[in-house]
Amino acid sequence: MRKDDLCITVPSFFKCPISLDVMKSPVSLCTGVTYDRSSIQRWLDSGNNTCPATMQVLQTKEVVPNHTLHRLIQMWSETSSTKRHLHPNSPLDHRKQHADSVQPPDDLPKVIIGVRDGAIDSVKRVAQIVQSSEQCRDAVATAGGVDAISGVLRVEKGMAVLQEAVKALGPILAVRSDSATAEMLTTPEAVRSFAAVLAEGNDPEAVAECARAIESLATANSDSSSAISASDPIVAGLVKVITADSPAGAREVEAAVSCMAAIAALRRARTRVVRLGTVPAIVRFLQRPDSGAAALEKAMKVLELASTCAEGRAAICESPECVTSIVGKLMKAGGPATESGVVVLWSVCHAFRDRRAAEAVVKSNGPAKILLLMQSNCSPGVRQMAGDLLKTFRADYKNCLSRYESKATHIMPF
Repeated sequence: MRKDDLCITVPSFFKCPISLDVMKSPVSLCTGVTYDRSSIQRWLDSGNNTCPATMQVLQTKEVVPNHTLHRLIQMWSETSSTKRHLHPNSPLDHRKQHADSVQPPDDLPKVIIGVRDGAIDSVKRVAQIVQSSEQCRDAVATAGGVDAISGVLRVEKGMAVLQEAVKALGPILAVRSDSATAEMLTTPEAVRSFAAVLAEGNDPEAVAECARAIESLATANSDSSSAISASDPIVAGLVKVITADSPAGAREVEAAVSCMAAIAALRRARTRVVRLGTVPAIVRFLQRPDSGAAALEKAMKVLELASTCAEGRAAICESPECVTSIVGKLMKAGGPATESGVVVLWSVCHAFRDRRAAEAVVKSNGPAKILLLMQSNCSPGVRQMAGDLLKTFRADYKNCLSRYESKATHIMPF
């Protein structure tokens, strides 16, 4: 193979002017220059008020998603990926083939027996095996691994064993979460063990896998979702994980947020989720500077779901920080997260006319962001809700809103 076969030429305007990498989420400043969202956000969060490329002073620090460029980058990426797959001998493909070819060990049945006996070394071994390949995960499940692990969860074996058990369980549930499996893992004893790992676990990987396992069970079937949604300790444990002083980019925090979104999606659990302090926990998560895009989307979804019940709307409106945090993420977050934010603001400010929430939106420069959002490539539903919000603010806060009505932001296509 020639060296040139693996060289892909990247169009210069696909690269972020700051990181010089291909942009994953291109956004434009008011100067018309486009950057990758994470790069420009770090620049702005560092206290800078200029455009890095032109050094112009920014009239506004709002960013607008550049959907046209995003689509072009996606089309180019798909084409480049196709070219790479024409050369299956590349180093990346070798690594993938190696991972897919890992076979389960010959002594797997013996290891499963050790798990049934609660031997921590055997549980650790299974946790390592399921990380090797999908074949290994299927082999463990077929050999009765889930039943063995559920036995560990049903019997008090100590936190060290429980943490290893959920580390083994998470990857299996990602590929197998049938009704029989869900039933084994949602007995009262097993649910208490999950909650204990969330509340007392000191292994971040185990806590993350525990949250992922709970999320799989919450969406498996009606019986398992009922068992999860009825557990106050699980919701309280997730709140504790989300609000913990974890390091930047902590996987367990993002996994807990995703799990909370799955539980909040269950209507019967929504009041419980709110009552146990989920709204303040999500607000704290939104205030973290290191929140990943996927987790941010889930966090905003939790607030959207909370806004569908009276208790949730009360919790949102009683916390000015909540509304301020939502406004702060508009246009900065991806499309789904921004849409969820607009739904929350529409619900509390327009549909239910909460004056506290409306005042918080106006004070945090919300009308300007909503106006920018209407100028972007948002969905018709979001544009309609944004229009309703502006009408509400125009009627109740004429002096504050009048200065935005004549402004328009022009964004260059690249």
